[in-house]
Amino acid sequence: PAIRAIEPGRVRAGDAITVTGRNFSAEPDRNLVQFEGARAGRVLQASTTRLQVEIPEIPAAPGRPNRVPVTVTVDGRQSDPMDIAVYLAPRVHGLAPNVAMPGEEVVLAGTGWSTGATVTFGGRAAEVLETTPTALKVRVPALEGPPGTSAPVIVAMGGESSNAAPFLVGHLPLVLSVEPKAAGASDLVLISGRGFHPHAASN
Repeated sequence: PAIRAIEPGRVRAGDAITVTGRNFSAEPDRNLVQFEGARAGRVLQASTTRLQVEIPEIPAAPGRPNRVPVTVTVDGRQSDPMDIAVYLAPRVHGLAPNVAMPGEEVVLAGTGWSTGATVTFGGRAAEVLETTPTALKVRVPALEGPPGTSAPVIVAMGGESSNAAPFLVGHLPLVLSVEPKAAGASDLVLISGRGFHPHAASN
């Protein structure tokens, strides 16, 4: 296999890159894409000339991207390396709960932050109550809008921002839509929302 290009050339853990070249395998599992020779990325899509790969966790210092060689191995044959820049940025894996009202507390799970991290809900700053390397406890700020209003959550640290994690204003369970809008007795309707129980009889 041979690598011709990698896009984008500056990424963070969890991002996806596109590797173009030749003699890749069209079967994702037969392509071993390694970073720094030891950390394997997950191949999401594959063809003989193009791979889409998820960046694994790679150490980096805030504000100082780490130059990392990337190689592709197919059937024991390894390509020449090509470098990309991996930088440290916060990454939010999830919120608990991801539906709450202003003034309530939620916990963000993720990585890439420390004391001094800031959190916003829909662009509005939230009070950070507690910080650990893998969790942030915050108070939901005063958000405008009725239940169901979206307020994506972003963590910033050292000038770098995280992915946007979904968050909705409201209480669980939260009904977001009912289809169809009109129905008669014995008709079926589809109720969409958050916080429903997976067992029908428990709702």
